[in-house]
Amino acid sequence: MIDFRKFKIGMRTIKTGLAVSISMFIATLLNLKSPIFVGIGAIMAMQSSVSESFNAGVNRMLGTIVGACVGLIFSFIFPQNFIFLGIGIIIVIHIHYIFDWKKSLTLSAIVFLAIFLNSETARITYAINRIIDTFIGVAVAVLINYFVFTPNNKTNLLLSLKQVYNNTKLMVYDFIRGRDVSLIDLKSQMDLIRDSNLKLKEDMDLTSHKTANTELINIILSIMDDIYLEIKYIAKLQKESTISKENLALLRKLSMQIKQDDSDEIKDLDIVYNFHLNNILNNLIKSEDLLEKIMIDLDVSPQNRS
Repeated sequence: MIDFRKFKIGMRTIKTGLAVSISMFIATLLNLKSPIFVGIGAIMAMQSSVSESFNAGVNRMLGTIVGACVGLIFSFIFPQNFIFLGIGIIIVIHIHYIFDWKKSLTLSAIVFLAIFLNSETARITYAINRIIDTFIGVAVAVLINYFVFTPNNKTNLLLSLKQVYNNTKLMVYDFIRGRDVSLIDLKSQMDLIRDSNLKLKEDMDLTSHKTANTELINIILSIMDDIYLEIKYIAKLQKESTISKENLALLRKLSMQIKQDDSDEIKDLDIVYNFHLNNILNNLIKSEDLLEKIMIDLDVSPQNRS
């Protein structure tokens, strides 16, 4: 069966096309001689979030300035010398690695080549124009990402966090019933949430939107870490353990129904098992309460909370 969802055009794709169109229109109005650099700047600055777009824009501008400056120096001292052209490229690349500007390396190298190979006498003016070209493209991309269909990273993050919670809850339920569970998948999901939470914090710092309580999200992730470690520990114990009445009550509170004979006695090893299980269940309840609080504070729609 054909999955038609892969044919859907993403919002980032649409905004990239819009950014290129607007930036090229501006380049035409300003009668810029190399509008291609305007388009390249717009394409490379468009990212999945406002903060990423802003950071990418800053990095692209720094990369352009580096490429322009190195290209300008080499074009004055070693004009049209292809050996020093290669040396210049090496220097540009090395500067980017030193300052960890790897994502702007390609654009910087292109700007260096354009300036070094330029035969015009007004090299300084040409270099300045390349910086202006890139700035226009970058500025348009950042503004469009900010004002046009701003990425809703807040809701997406919280829905992902809710999904991780549900997966963790299901994993605990499966584990109690003696089924095999994958802790690796849980850890991977939590790492993705951490990255998204950092991105959300950067977005909220950059925009004037309501500030998300990213600290609460970090607390939930910390609780999930504790659950992960507790499951990892009791996984080494025997799977068939008698659950205490206190933990059975907590399971019912979490809508987990476990059938167990009331006559089953708690053995020594069961005490250790129930200690860790109690920590897991209380942490699940705590996570659920915190998650609900965050969603209410950030006005997430009720249908997205379930």
